[in-house]
Amino acid sequence: MVVAMSVVMLKVLVMVVAMSVAVVMVLVVVMVMVLVMVVTMLVVVVKPLVMVLAMSVVVVMVMIMGVVLVVVRGMSEKKQEKGHNSKSFDQINLKLTQIKVHSSTTSQRNPRGDRCIFASATAAN
Repeated sequence: MVVAMSVVMLKVLVMVVAMSVAVVMVLVVVMVMVLVMVVTMLVVVVKPLVMVLAMSVVVVMVMIMGVVLVVVRGMSEKKQEKGHNSKSFDQINLKLTQIKVHSSTTSQRNPRGDRCIFASATAAN
């Protein structure tokens, strides 16, 4: 009688363990499915939001750079109107050309016969 009761108790214990394992497995499967659904929703909903946010940040940065460029250009035009730093690029290029012509004519009078300092340096190489 005691043996029969222990066998019945053992069977009940095995069934309880099996049921608990089955319940845990079902819960794990449900949790994995919920996790997959949440990740899918995040990818579907959040990814476009992130893309829109990134594009808006890029647009705002471009607008800020445009405003800075306009402000800097306006400041440089005001300086030219006041007379500060009023030399244009054409005047600077003209000065550089005059310096080059002057240096080439003076180097031709060199007693050693070298046409130019740079020419002698390149000939040595």
